Amino acid sequence: MVMPHTTGAEFARQVAEWKPELPFIFMSGYTEDAVAQSGSSGPFLQKPFTSELLATTVRDVLERSAAVA
Repeated sequence: MVMPHTTGAEFARQVAEWKPELPFIFMSGYTEDAVAQSGSSGPFLQKPFTSELLATTVRDVLERSAAVA
């Protein structure tokens, strides 16, 4: 959630304004509670995570995105 010159939440908001159909996943070493307090909402992976969890999360997000489209 920490990025140079911005936050993950702000970056996601900017991208959503430009391309609202683009799915995203928040990833952080911070806890999910800390991420939620930053104003972020959406799919979240807490580091460290396994490649299996990453693949499952990406698949779920893409399937939900396709169902909405």
